Amino acid sequence: MLSTDPQQGMAALLRLYEDEGKAYGVSHLIFHKLNQYNLITVFGLSGEGYPTQEAMIKELVAYFDQLQHFTLYDLDTLASVMRILDDDTILRLLFAILSDGNMSEVASTRNTQYAWLILNNAIAMAMRHQHFDHAKKLLALAEHRKMDSADIDDHFYLRFHQVKMAYHEGHQVEAERAVQSILNGLQIMGNDFFYHFIKDGWQRFISEEPAAARG
Repeated sequence: MLSTDPQQGMAALLRLYEDEGKAYGVSHLIFHKLNQYNLITVFGLSGEGYPTQEAMIKELVAYFDQLQHFTLYDLDTLASVMRILDDDTILRLLFAILSDGNMSEVASTRNTQYAWLILNNAIAMAMRHQHFDHAKKLLALAEHRKMDSADIDDHFYLRFHQVKMAYHEGHQVEAERAVQSILNGLQIMGNDFFYHFIKDGWQRFISEEPAAARG
């Protein structure tokens, strides 16, 4: 039975981290080191004995750059560690992912779902960093890519990004109405999690949006 005790959970996490380190020491397979970086990034492990963020970024970028095709493992890893990568790197990797011929052959699979997760999160990150030029390029990628995922949340999330961009570009009234329409739709669907995700995200966005952009 899985323990809910925080101390036991942390102990298990640290054992997993150590096991990956030992496995790398024996096999020197890069995947074990990437798994460690995944754990560090997702769970916020830090301190003496852990690699620096700069060292992780250097090795992660080197790994992703040498890929000719992105497997499910690669997409899962990128989705987890992308929060420590800069917007330029993420944009470049997304171009590589979406131009990968294999991606078009696996439509409606976990690969496609991960690609959309990375793309949507990349747009959100770029906007949070106030890099709207990057966000606009990523939106163009998304808008010209057919969304076959059955997950309706992907559609709402992409629409939310489009509305934020419209707000940033000076269409505040239309954007406010569009957000309310999205929230009404989520309420009707009974999607409480995404309703609060969009509502809170919108309030955070307009509070961070520069006064100049608000006109």
